[in-house]
Amino acid sequence: MSFKQVSNVLHEEGLNCYKQPTSQFITNQQKEERLKFAHKYRKWKQKWKNCLFSDESILFRGEVGNKFVWLYNRDELQSNQCKQKVKYPTRVHVWGMISYEGGVFLKKIDGKLNSETYIEILSEAFENFDQNELNNYMFQQDLASCHTSKKTLNWLSEQNIELLEWMPKGADFSPIEKCWSFIKDELDKLYDQNDQYTDDELFKAIESIFFSKKLSNSITKMYQSLHRNVEKIIEKNGDQINL
Repeated sequence: MSFKQVSNVLHEEGLNCYKQPTSQFITNQQKEERLKFAHKYRKWKQKWKNCLFSDESILFRGEVGNKFVWLYNRDELQSNQCKQKVKYPTRVHVWGMISYEGGVFLKKIDGKLNSETYIEILSEAFENFDQNELNNYMFQQDLASCHTSKKTLNWLSEQNIELLEWMPKGADFSPIEKCWSFIKDELDKLYDQNDQYTDDELFKAIESIFFSKKLSNSITKMYQSLHRNVEKIIEKNGDQINL
């Protein structure tokens, strides 16, 4: 039986073909830790509004996901219908922090991020917070070594910054991870793929999107869905959500 015949039979049975998504590999131990996290914060609904989520990402101009064109014949394909690939795209390494209301702080990272440079970024990010404000928030960071080092944890403790207990492989739950995807999509609309930009120009574009009203509205919706995502983690026994 040919592939086409198999495909037709599956279609007749009501099945459709989808691009296979990429997912994180999560060990059984990590699933158990994710479940503990979910059960611990299961009763949280409004409390998520008091969390500051943070993360770093490398953003660039270049390939941004899959695109499709509809044609009667592939020979009709025009150059302007192709996804252009930049061989050496401009890349910018950034660290950001968000709240329920939207973007709070964004920093371009030059060089390697270690405990010392991370503390410098944190100092700048929190310099406009007074102690009364800090008392109202919990701060989230992932489990990267420079985040969990003794030096970093001591600094956070000295500043009376309360940490949200985090879980392994938590990118599928964190709202700021979705912000990076949002920014990449918006950059794709702003720039011609063939144009070259300096890293400073790219960072300014990223910054304008990060603090935009459009992203702020999306962030608020992301926060509002966190309690439902906690339930999804439990339903999936700690496995990845939002596939």
